[in-house]
Amino acid sequence: MIDLEEQQEKFRKITRDLCSWVFVLKIILMVAAIMLIFFSEDISNEKQCELQTAIEFIHLKFYSFSCEYSFIKELSESLCHLGKYVLWLTFSFCIALLVCQSLLLTDKNAHTSKIAFSVVVVCALVNVILLYFMVHYSNEILVERQEQKNIDYIELQKSMLLSLEKHYYGDDIIGSNDNSSAWNLFFIKYDCCAVREIQGTANDFDNTPWCTTSGSCQATSSQIPRTCCKDVTQDDYQNAPAMCHASVNPGTYRQGCLARMKSLSTVNIDEFEVLMLSVSLYTLWIFQLLELILEFLYIMMSIVPCLVLRIRRESHNMEVDVPQPN
Repeated sequence: MIDLEEQQEKFRKITRDLCSWVFVLKIILMVAAIMLIFFSEDISNEKQCELQTAIEFIHLKFYSFSCEYSFIKELSESLCHLGKYVLWLTFSFCIALLVCQSLLLTDKNAHTSKIAFSVVVVCALVNVILLYFMVHYSNEILVERQEQKNIDYIELQKSMLLSLEKHYYGDDIIGSNDNSSAWNLFFIKYDCCAVREIQGTANDFDNTPWCTTSGSCQATSSQIPRTCCKDVTQDDYQNAPAMCHASVNPGTYRQGCLARMKSLSTVNIDEFEVLMLSVSLYTLWIFQLLELILEFLYIMMSIVPCLVLRIRRESHNMEVDVPQPN
């Protein structure tokens, strides 16, 4: 018959070894969680993509799209919360494992091993929940990156030119129609002019109603709108210098709006930030999985010998209780 004390000693040794390995894994998990929190907060604080807002400002219906890494920014707050939960829970379980390991070294009572076993079981259950969210977010990032579409700037340029040539009737903010007013406010708000870069008196406004039908351009007193001149505001654009809107001297007018839209189409997130965020998340769930496997093996190694010992003891008791024949 297996000696009970020997079996308990083996159980304590297994528990001590497991606590040591799990403790090492939890240190790695805490480092990865800190990285996840840091890069998630950094990304969440980046400036939001403004392209969709800008093109809607001029009543332009462009196809729906996602700015580069916008999905990462949307997930960053959830990932930051996940990192904080992992860090707090991992630290708490580290303390619990250290206490259990100290007790196992000093106290050989079977009750101590049961406490350690309970801690490991609770830890495993929590890890299953955390692992689910880690895999879920990792998969979501992977899918979104694969489905990320590049913005078709050629199509955007065509759409903006068509809108400008069809709807731009004047360079007055108040006296013009809604579309013309929107374009004039757009030039001031986003510090740009026309669609393509202004090269001189021949520019994107040549085919607009403002130049072909009626307006200061058609009357040859202006070549570009006064709202295109540098440093003018909504309140003083009417006093724009003639060397800008009439003579179109280089350096007096704003850059082309397409170039400005390109600068608005990105969330200011570096590739390095996305890479480190992904690495920290993958590190978390890989090591969380390793820890879960260790804990599962420990639970099985703890339960099976106890069941075998119990069966053998019951079998032995049955043999003792059997009456001997006369």
